[in-house]
Amino acid sequence: MYQFPDAEMGLARLLDGMTVTQGGRTFGPTTTFLQLTVDFALSLPAVLVFRTGGVESGAQRMDRVEVQVYAVGTDSAGIGEGICAFLADVSHYVPGVGLLDDVQVDSVPHGVPYQDDRITLNAASYRVFSRPL
Repeated sequence: MYQFPDAEMGLARLLDGMTVTQGGRTFGPTTTFLQLTVDFALSLPAVLVFRTGGVESGAQRMDRVEVQVYAVGTDSAGIGEGICAFLADVSHYVPGVGLLDDVQVDSVPHGVPYQDDRITLNAASYRVFSRPL
C-alpha cells in the first residue's frame, strides 16, 4: 500500500496567511481552518479546506478538495478567484506534506448562500493529483 501526500493539509498550508491581489484590490491575510471553530468569524477572511472524496489507482491518487472562503462583503469572491489563480494547473511542493503534482479546477469559485448576512461565502473545488511519497 502506498503512502500519499495529504492533499487537504497541503492546500491548507499553502493558503494559510495568503494575501491575494485581485481586480486591483488586496485581500487578506487569510486564516485557514480544517474545521471551522465557533468563533471563526473573528479571523476573517477565513478559508475552510476539506476533502470530499477522490480515487486511487496504483501509484496515482486524485483527491477532491473543497475550498470555502468566508469574508465580509464581496471580499470572498476576490479571494476565491485569487486562490484559484494561485492553485490551478501547477504543481506545489509543501514542506512536511510533499509534492502535489497538479491541482485542477473541478468547480470554479462561486457564491454560496450563507445564513449570516454580514459574511459572504465563496466556494470552489479542486482535483489534487499526487504520487506516493
